[in-house]
Amino acid sequence: MSAEWVAAIAASISAILVPAALWLAARQWREMARQTERSVVAIKSSIYQSFASQLQEIALLFVDRPELRQYFYDNREPPRNGRDATQVRALAAVFLDFMDTVAVQVAAIPEHDRDVWFRFFQDLMRTSPAIRKCWNETSEWYSVDLRHVLGPAEAGDDGGRVSRDLR
Repeated sequence: MSAEWVAAIAASISAILVPAALWLAARQWREMARQTERSVVAIKSSIYQSFASQLQEIALLFVDRPELRQYFYDNREPPRNGRDATQVRALAAVFLDFMDTVAVQVAAIPEHDRDVWFRFFQDLMRTSPAIRKCWNETSEWYSVDLRHVLGPAEAGDDGGRVSRDLR
């Protein structure tokens, strides 16, 4: 077989193999993109589920101690001393820790869900003197993300307000 024939055969095989390799590479790239997209959805779902689970754990604390709920949702001033005062203070810190967790990971959830969580936080700040007080005393302990969402809490005639908007 002459060198020309070998070159012709090699060129023919190349003409088949190169497009086939490009086609396979494109399929692999598309499949990787699909897998990445599925992974992103799974991660977002997992993060959201984690938020929901953490909030459910907090809510279960009110099942055990329903008398504490008023200090978080009914704008009732917390007790000044005693066991309830200690528990209300601790639960206010738990709420703030939860808010911080959500605020730091907010980019991983859809925007409409972010707004729901932030409105919930704003409502908690409005209806809970205990959380406002804890926030006023410890806001520097929390992320810049949460400080951006909550800003300084101020007591006022309206029962407290969040001084910054949610965006």
